[in-house]
Amino acid sequence: MAKFLDTTGVSHQLQQLINQSQKILYLVSPYLKFNKLVRQSLEAKARTNTKIRILYGKNELQTEQIAWLKTYPSVHILFCENLHAKCYINEKEAIVTSMNLHEFSQANNLEVGVYLTKENDKEAYEALAREVLRFASVSEQIKIVDEIIEKISSASCIRCGKTISFDIDTPLCKSCYSIWARYQNPNYEENYCHCCGNEEHTTMNKPLCYTCYKNMRYHENR
Repeated sequence: MAKFLDTTGVSHQLQQLINQSQKILYLVSPYLKFNKLVRQSLEAKARTNTKIRILYGKNELQTEQIAWLKTYPSVHILFCENLHAKCYINEKEAIVTSMNLHEFSQANNLEVGVYLTKENDKEAYEALAREVLRFASVSEQIKIVDEIIEKISSASCIRCGKTISFDIDTPLCKSCYSIWARYQNPNYEENYCHCCGNEEHTTMNKPLCYTCYKNMRYHENR
């Protein structure tokens, strides 16, 4: 029987779901920024025969996480345009939730979710599994290459233009981010491209100018 999860319950059950995966693990989340515990669980699981598929859709991965994921051939990253769903599923159990696989969501937001098992919630579990596979079928696999990491080392705050480390998930300096976090409007119009620093109309959802975005996509898919 399906079980309701509160914020703490979602985080705990997600950790268990990752740890108990044996054959296949799908993590579906528009935003990605792994916290320490999730990273440790994924690292341990990536050293086994478990196939890990991570679907995201809103922001590019930050370079440090690219370097980390590159070391595990069993981990495949899939970009699914317009993805808004958040669900996590292995061969036996699943979670459908409001929570992104992002450390900010797990630490700060109020979330809810529903836990399903293949044994007790067969119809719902299998319907979710089919939908996740459909998402994957229309997604684009990201080829993680060293060139991206080498090319981008510093960037600009999209609000004030200050030089900061490149982080596509948080393209604001600490001061500007603290202001943005009060309202958390991902479509609020900002002033600069995070990558090249030129004056451009950008947002948290789209922190790169068109040219930088196209260049990054080109290098990822070479």
